[in-house]
Amino acid sequence: TGALNKVTGASDQSWGEIAVGTLGCAAVGAATGAITGAIAGAIANRQQAKAQAAAAAAETGAPDGFYQDSNGRWHRPNGQFASNAEVGVAAPQSSSSSTSKIHGNSLDNPNTNYGYVLVDNDTGEVLKFGETLYPDRRYSQTYLDNNNASMEVLVSGSKREIHDWQHNQIQDFFDSVGSLPLLNKSFW
Repeated sequence: TGALNKVTGASDQSWGEIAVGTLGCAAVGAATGAITGAIAGAIANRQQAKAQAAAAAAETGAPDGFYQDSNGRWHRPNGQFASNAEVGVAAPQSSSSSTSKIHGNSLDNPNTNYGYVLVDNDTGEVLKFGETLYPDRRYSQTYLDNNNASMEVLVSGSKREIHDWQHNQIQDFFDSVGSLPLLNKSFW
């Protein structure tokens, strides 16, 4: 597109950290007979499922003892995974080719990218220029607190546009101050 989009109200946005709670674990007490019964039941259910899968596999012409699980994976009679070729069936076709998958850091990534600045909360000094696909998850609140920083999203655009924007911001900072921003390790 060639044009960066300024993000308005960035200072009004909260870049808080998602609180992760600690899950409690209940003590489980069960009689030995109940546990043994549950295990025996699970084994019986598994044997029944294997028998049903083997019957279904026989209908497809699979070799004796081979069976297909509920996820469509083939197994040998001993339970180990088997290849489609080993069973004699064509491999399923992938819905997308590997060339159509674009990594998030690729300059060809079509998703909206965001250019941001980290600033010192007390002095307003620029600490870092950066780019991210996910500004709300880029830094934890702990990281920001430890660096006495806040994050402000300044622009949005394509990955290539924001990557160039970041480089230009760092270069301009270096040209005027004589050093990189404190938390930038390179010009990119």
